[in-house]
Amino acid sequence: SSFVKALWIELFDASWKTSLPRSYPMDDDELHFQMTTMSSDELQRSLILLLGKEHLLQQAGWRKNVVQCLIEGAARVDVELPAPLLVYTAQRWGTWYTSISMLESRMEELTALFHDEKSDLPRPVLETELETVQDALNELFRDLNERDMQLGLWKVRASCDMTITALSLEQREKYEPAQKLYLECMTNATAGEAMNPSFAEACLWEDRWIDCAK
Repeated sequence: SSFVKALWIELFDASWKTSLPRSYPMDDDELHFQMTTMSSDELQRSLILLLGKEHLLQQAGWRKNVVQCLIEGAARVDVELPAPLLVYTAQRWGTWYTSISMLESRMEELTALFHDEKSDLPRPVLETELETVQDALNELFRDLNERDMQLGLWKVRASCDMTITALSLEQREKYEPAQKLYLECMTNATAGEAMNPSFAEACLWEDRWIDCAK
């Protein structure tokens, strides 16, 4: 029931926070407890392993299932789960909107780090992870037929001005001029003109050109 699910998520939240290492001075009893707790990374790895267990497939397709509780619990305590895993749980166990919310939050964090000159993380690493998260969001939006969300994501993500213009035209249902721009993008890239798109953006041109033709 909804009550049991809500109760479990509250218990998951409390248990997770209790299991994390303490940052304040501890007495002997607390120190003994501290030695038996797990680090945040260990808890995260354990949760990822649990979500990969084969027995959970028995509930695939159920309207309410254990995986939904686990993912919502993870979202409550801000556990960082791999983007492909969030896509998998959405497609298998219906965690669509929780997965999308977690991916959007992660995309905002990565975007902020990418533009932060003081960040210690290498830019190529951030760029790769950001692309992975964006690819995952794009896949979920496509599966849900959330066309406006998908196009909006690409307007933020695209590096070529012509791509952004074509996407805006398509959002306004001006398919013929949008299709011509997508074709022009592909032609210019093939001719070697200095557009320098990512592989994903080049694939987008072909996909959107086909959709505009339908």
